[in-house]
Amino acid sequence: SHPQRRFGRSVGRSVAPRGRRALDATMRCTRPSATRPLLSPLLLCLAGVFVGAAAATGISDPSRCVFLHGVGTPNSSAVTAEDTDGYWGGQDVIAKYTSYCSTRVFLHQDTVKRGWDDPDLQRAACDAAVGQGADGVVRDTIVISHSMGNLFFAEALRRGVCSFDDSSSKWISIEAPWLGSKAAPWVSTICSNETTSSALRWLAGKLHYCDPDVPGKVYRGYETLQPSFPGLANLPAVAQAHVTKALCGASAFGLTSVYSAAFEALAAEVNYGDDNDGMVAVSSCQLPGKDYKKHYAEDFYLAEINHADGTCRAGNGIWGLAARQPCLWLASAMGNTTAFEELAFVATGNMTTERQPVFV
Repeated sequence: SHPQRRFGRSVGRSVAPRGRRALDATMRCTRPSATRPLLSPLLLCLAGVFVGAAAATGISDPSRCVFLHGVGTPNSSAVTAEDTDGYWGGQDVIAKYTSYCSTRVFLHQDTVKRGWDDPDLQRAACDAAVGQGADGVVRDTIVISHSMGNLFFAEALRRGVCSFDDSSSKWISIEAPWLGSKAAPWVSTICSNETTSSALRWLAGKLHYCDPDVPGKVYRGYETLQPSFPGLANLPAVAQAHVTKALCGASAFGLTSVYSAAFEALAAEVNYGDDNDGMVAVSSCQLPGKDYKKHYAEDFYLAEINHADGTCRAGNGIWGLAARQPCLWLASAMGNTTAFEELAFVATGNMTTERQPVFV
């Protein structure tokens, strides 16, 4: 059948009237042609139209979102409504890919001198997640946690510092070291000046690995990520009970960024013996019983990205496959990826419902 007719039947019914302008813009992007190949600029246009208009399509109700950062933040300060330190790619970036958020709360806590087992850190995470509620229950909220942020939130739930209402809330887990990181015990090599790698020394400074007052000493935040650290084994069960979506990285180099060479060098030195994101092995990140796939439309996503890429700091892969789209995965948190895929397939007249790699 004619691709535009199929487009109208499959997508048009699900779009609220105020989202019609997004569809008009999309049709200008596509202009179906039987002879034109699928080009990256075309799909970049589609991605911008769809993600930017997600809030207007009426696909889902806006939600309160709470962002929990990982290890490496050196100081504590009050929560903010914007990504003031750029951990999540900056306010413009994270707002674009989380348009389903009615409000955003960003945690800013010391995760250098304190590990995931710190009670005050857990309390700060719960206070942010619970918000104004008086009963300590996380309701009507999407919690988005990266790296060690997953661990201190899981431990807070395990200890009963707060509780999680699964019927009204979602927990999105990104690159969690549920079984610790083999890099954690190794970084003492960097702190003891036993490496000549300028890339690794840069990474150590950027992520605050080493205590400058005690030569060779790794900060507490990284000590608690050692695979043998007491209590780690208790956390995966908490995540299994509450995590709605999860992403694990499988490429130390990842998307090309300032972190690529450093994480690749770290992975080579640590010798994980497993696919990894430079900091966390896939086997440590993946939750038991979950089927991780290499497409951003999946709830459990195995992406070809590194440990920094999961925060959207490097955006999406420009020439990569669907396995290199961390921000589009985050944008699909409220189930809006199907419409994006159908818009993309209009360009080639291929309206099959079978998922295919999307190049952008």
